[in-house]
Amino acid sequence: MSYPNLSLLVSSYDKYSVCWEPFCHGLKKYWPEHPRLYFITNHREAPSGTSLKLGDDQGWAENLIQALEMIPTDYVLYAQEDYWIKSPVNNQNIIDYLGYLERDSADYIRLYPAPGPGSQLESDERLGIIAANAEYRTSLQMALWRKGSLHSLINPEESPWQFEVNSSKRSQLYQDRFWCVTKHQHGIDYVFTAIVNGYWNEAARVYVDSEDILLYFSKLPKKRFTECS
Repeated sequence: MSYPNLSLLVSSYDKYSVCWEPFCHGLKKYWPEHPRLYFITNHREAPSGTSLKLGDDQGWAENLIQALEMIPTDYVLYAQEDYWIKSPVNNQNIIDYLGYLERDSADYIRLYPAPGPGSQLESDERLGIIAANAEYRTSLQMALWRKGSLHSLINPEESPWQFEVNSSKRSQLYQDRFWCVTKHQHGIDYVFTAIVNGYWNEAARVYVDSEDILLYFSKLPKKRFTECS
């Protein structure tokens, strides 16, 4: 196994189970050597990997805290159910980046440059350092995390959006140990959120059409499409 100490953790809940099949489709097609897969769910079984069935929803933060305590590895690749991978993942890049965490050089490596880093690493052109005072320093895009560092930054009272703002300030404790890929091709290319503010993003329709996936968009309570951001 390429990733004995890394887990791919998908933050989700049963309301958005319609997103699980497209997520698993992209993962299987574009990253067959992916780490062990875990889905946060309430009561339902995800189509692939291990379902961490946490019962009635306690909110994003509480669910994530519980899930992290169930994950057996020291490192996690955080994802959300509507991040649908759309091109082949360079497995060696991910192995290399994980090595930086394992050698205690970093605590977080964002795999999608949104936003990108402030400065490039001298030793690796693929990566850069996110400034301590940068906004969205703890963006919840796909990222490699030291599990303990992620756990320490979560406030159980916060929503994902509050986490991205407030924990960016809390993460200053980690100084220059928060990194990000410098270009999209150095990370993971995926639909930049298929659901925006509870509505389907047009990118979701484009993805299922191009991948020839059957998806019942009406299963999401709010069905209006928004423009891609």
